Amino acid sequence: MRLKMTQLVVLLVLVLIAVGCAGRTEKSKNIENREQNGLPSIVEKSPGVPEIGGLAPGDMPLCCSPDLKTVYVMNYADPEPEFGVIIGDYTIPVDLYRLDNGQRTKVASGIPFITLARWSPDGKYLGIAGGRQLHVLNFEDNSLDSVNNLVNIPSAVFFGWSPDSKTVYVENKNVVNGAVFNVESHEGLPSYRIKERFPFFKAKLSDNLFLGTVMSDLSTSETVIMDGEGHAQKSVGRGKFRDLAGNSILQVGKGDFGLAFYADVNAPEGVLLTDKFIYQCQFLPQGGIIYTTPGETGAKLSYDLTVVTQKEQKTVKVSGPYFNVWPDGRFVDVCGCRAERLDLPELAVVHQQDRHLYEEEKDKIIACARGAISAYIEYYHRFSNLDDQALKQELSRYYADTREPVEQVALTDIYEELRNRPSAPYLRADERHLTGQIKFMEIHDNDRATLVAGFLSTWQMFVPSGDNDRGVLPNPSAVSGSSFETAYEMIKLDGSWYVTGLSTFPRSRERQEIAELVDDFIAYSQSNGPAPVQDEQSRQFYEQIRGKEVRAGQIQFWNMSDPYRSPNAEQSNFALVYLYAGEARYKLVFSREQDWRIESIHDSSHPGLF
Repeated sequence: MRLKMTQLVVLLVLVLIAVGCAGRTEKSKNIENREQNGLPSIVEKSPGVPEIGGLAPGDMPLCCSPDLKTVYVMNYADPEPEFGVIIGDYTIPVDLYRLDNGQRTKVASGIPFITLARWSPDGKYLGIAGGRQLHVLNFEDNSLDSVNNLVNIPSAVFFGWSPDSKTVYVENKNVVNGAVFNVESHEGLPSYRIKERFPFFKAKLSDNLFLGTVMSDLSTSETVIMDGEGHAQKSVGRGKFRDLAGNSILQVGKGDFGLAFYADVNAPEGVLLTDKFIYQCQFLPQGGIIYTTPGETGAKLSYDLTVVTQKEQKTVKVSGPYFNVWPDGRFVDVCGCRAERLDLPELAVVHQQDRHLYEEEKDKIIACARGAISAYIEYYHRFSNLDDQALKQELSRYYADTREPVEQVALTDIYEELRNRPSAPYLRADERHLTGQIKFMEIHDNDRATLVAGFLSTWQMFVPSGDNDRGVLPNPSAVSGSSFETAYEMIKLDGSWYVTGLSTFPRSRERQEIAELVDDFIAYSQSNGPAPVQDEQSRQFYEQIRGKEVRAGQIQFWNMSDPYRSPNAEQSNFALVYLYAGEARYKLVFSREQDWRIESIHDSSHPGLF
């Protein structure tokens, strides 16, 4: 499962536009000092918003119109698709409705669960975002623009309005100042096509002051106070702006790791609420802060939902990473497999509806795959040397070696790879994030399965330096990541599923071809034929097995570049075969351009292809 590295940090070279920026905050109050840290307290009622009623079953209110006469709600779409998620980031499709004095009008169908709804300053347009999609709704005619499609941007995770209500400033997953979109012309530009770099508007602070973002290096953004012309006046602090309540703001850090609260942007002294990965965060209408972070790793898919107030902090386990807070502040709806509705700020479940992501057997298989990849990543990014016994015991929960119908040794493969991998002290604990999506899945004979999945793992790296004051938010040297595909062969043993093969493809034509070539090789070596390889090391290993009883073991398929295990046997260009001669184990490597041929022979002292 060796990772194929893909750097996520640098996509575009951006230039700092921060004329007049000063006063970078470097201090952090203790969150536990609740009497003095400025955290918001709870009020009895959301200011200026009436209690919302007249809802249909399943309605989740998003926002009221500026005149409070219209309410927008979403409801889960029907029928629901199969999600494809193994771990991490996902949303469920919803339908969007407009409620006017009892009249119900459907505005959109099957868009991602909405996590952010913000009106333009003139009240003519409503921006709605969720599932990395951004739409702009025209209040007068209910027309809906897909900003992602019109601007050709891959993701939209946050946005702000210009003071004149004509421009939407878009943040995508990797670039904070990612795109602009004109609501009148229905046209826009992605970041790489914007010639002049300038701060992006994010929120209105007062009559003539606004909050915006500038880029201070290749991947770091800074929140600034701006005038109505877009000129930066003062720096608030390093990070990505997320919400505003009065003079208080929330920010997240690089790669969405870390959440900071500033009680007053005019005299900033921040509080670090958490350094974990942040899915979503906002101020509550009745006071307080709510956010979601990854939950426990392993077979169960869970997330942590936290509410922080001046009085206390509460965290509960929920089934999804994203949520919607009602405009009147009474409830929060969680977009997850249990569709929880919790009251605020107590976070007690008042309603939930199980929405099974997968049918029973598929759910068990995916739970095993989730546990397997979580355990692998946990040990892959470890900070100290391993206890071999503890490692093997943990891996045995999800991996197994089997001999029938063919030999597959996923437990041995992963154990040897992780045992030989050095520790990574430059990584920080809890500052990793993993997502995974199913690409192919098939169950065979009720006790065998094949699963191909794509994963993305991100983490923060910290290079030791003499500067120990990193400000409020964590300031890593880089936010890096790996994207990789994994092909699991799985088996059901005593009612539980295990990963037994990595890129082994026991039913493939390629495996049959290699098995026949291996049989020929073994017969050839036992007949004392001369070495069929050229390099000296391979010849030496061949001499060790020539004329001996040799057994063929696992056949595994690889690709070259790193190299890494192949997610597809047809597209693989290497095959690794374990050979056993007495107590010794060897690796027989085949390569192909058009036909398979023997490439080399190795001992098994090191894991991997060579």
